[in-house]
Amino acid sequence: LKNIKKPKTNFNTILTMKKLFILSVFLMISGLALLAQAPPQPPNDPSNGGGTGPVGGGAPVGEGIVILSVLAATYGGKKVFNKPNLFKR
Repeated sequence: LKNIKKPKTNFNTILTMKKLFILSVFLMISGLALLAQAPPQPPNDPSNGGGTGPVGGGAPVGEGIVILSVLAATYGGKKVFNKPNLFKR
């Protein structure tokens, strides 16, 4: 029994294996949690009490697009005018 050599274990290898095991267990549990809930009923289903309104519930999309466009133009203008030698030769 004295001639049997024990394999050398590297501490970093053990930590890597532990991290991999914990990550795989976490991913398996979180995958099961995603399947735990049924999808919601469609809004126009009369048996569910839904009305005949649109799918988005009448959310105002137009104002959000205007605000996003103004913010994007402002950001682009700031980037253009902060360039030091853009218009100078």
